[in-house]
Amino acid sequence: MTVLSDRDIRRALETGEIVIDPLDEDYLEEALGPASLDLRLGNEFVVFKTLHKPCIDPTKDAGENTERIVLDEDEEFVINPGELVLGVTHEWIEINSPEITGVLHGRSSLGRLGIQAHVEAGYVDPGWRGRLTLELVNFNPMPVKLRPGMRIVQIVFHRLSSAAERVYPEFSGKYHGDRRPTPSRLHLDFKDGDRRP
Repeated sequence: MTVLSDRDIRRALETGEIVIDPLDEDYLEEALGPASLDLRLGNEFVVFKTLHKPCIDPTKDAGENTERIVLDEDEEFVINPGELVLGVTHEWIEINSPEITGVLHGRSSLGRLGIQAHVEAGYVDPGWRGRLTLELVNFNPMPVKLRPGMRIVQIVFHRLSSAAERVYPEFSGKYHGDRRPTPSRLHLDFKDGDRRP
């Protein structure tokens, strides 16, 4: 795999191999690094409710354990110590080339405040379309304010050694086309109430 440079990212945006929306030229100048592109935080969050249950069962729809919060542009979201919150990118992402994939990385400036921007969902397959759900965790002993529109993650694009035969969502489309932060859909891996996938 080869990492796309700033020049390659611009070219892929021009040809439509990669779509980032919205993305005006002023923001592109600010967000484009030598080999990555910063993405901003959207205004929707999913928080986990404290329920009187012994645990979360991955064979059941996780949505029942969550609550959705939508902020106005001027509002802030406070993430508490040890808290896991689902956020979403402001930008809609499309990877239209079967030869390109993306990998999310947290921004070091937020990492130095104890904020991890994604726990596991850092890989963006060829064929992906949607806004990316972020798994935000606060490892700081103090609460941290997050603001919609702030640069939250960077995406690094890679060119594969050859075109993928199957692109997302052909092999798995559980999250394809998401526009909001989406709780786990792991329960869809389990068939007819079977505890084994």
